[in-house]
Amino acid sequence: MKPSFLKQNLERYAIDRQEIFNRAESGVKANIRDIKIFINYLDLQKVTHIDGHVLIEFMAYLKDQRNNKFGSINRKVSSIKEYFRYLNFRDVEGAGEVKVDLWKRALTGYRGPVTVLNFEEVQRLLNLNDKQSLLGFRDYTLFTLIYRLGLRIGEVRKISLDDIDLVNETIQVFGKGRKTRLLPLISDLTLLLKQWIKVRELMKNADTENALFLSKKGNQISERAIQENFQKLIKKAGKLTLEKVTPHSLRHAFASHAMDSKCDLITLKYFLGHARLSSTEVYLHPSIETMRSCVNDHVAHDIMKELINQKVIILRVHQNTG
Repeated sequence: MKPSFLKQNLERYAIDRQEIFNRAESGVKANIRDIKIFINYLDLQKVTHIDGHVLIEFMAYLKDQRNNKFGSINRKVSSIKEYFRYLNFRDVEGAGEVKVDLWKRALTGYRGPVTVLNFEEVQRLLNLNDKQSLLGFRDYTLFTLIYRLGLRIGEVRKISLDDIDLVNETIQVFGKGRKTRLLPLISDLTLLLKQWIKVRELMKNADTENALFLSKKGNQISERAIQENFQKLIKKAGKLTLEKVTPHSLRHAFASHAMDSKCDLITLKYFLGHARLSSTEVYLHPSIETMRSCVNDHVAHDIMKELINQKVIILRVHQNTG
């Protein structure tokens, strides 16, 4: 297949993926970015015909030249494979010749337990927000929602006033693939949202914009603004358990802390909006505190305590008789 066909159909693919296949805009943009990286690689290597050899070499390029991790490589592979299937379905010349379905993903191996912020660190980060200022209270409410409900950044920024039911204490969240889920609002969150909605009236365009969280200019807050505001907190926080901390770390903390609080896996899967249970299973690993509690509560703890005390008595007797 000629590389030029990839460029010619890319714009149409983006439109069809959203309007016909009902894919979320953020996901489509990510797919297009991945495909453009592949197209740029073909231009760089002056490739005139795409075959299996080119696909394998592209993976090597991602790993060696771009220093991509296997998870990032696999995402790009998935985006490109989906694009080729689309081109084949559209009967684009040569698309069917590229055996993308035989293109294997890189094995990522066992990721191990997810390392998360502990409760004290989360509390410290949230309290670093200036709750006495308008924007500071906005950020405090936003980051608290992420942690208390395990939301993604894209989900929290899209929440509108209409999605919140303060009477029945529920909130509707729009997740990946435009899937919705209805989550409960705990009493403290209901109170916090009531306070924020009242304070929100002071924001620019508050009477015309429906987004729960507005920017300083009066628009729906952007993901970039959320990331940048969170990094300001990180700089003030001092040393944390994790080397790299992002707003998504609050979502990870929610999931891990929920498992420590004996939340069942199916409920947690729904809270997080995971399509597969395997995505939720990475949080099955208990924290050190939970394992320590488990060992302390074990029947062996009392047995060993008694044996140790007996040993101490024996040692004392031996010392006294010596």
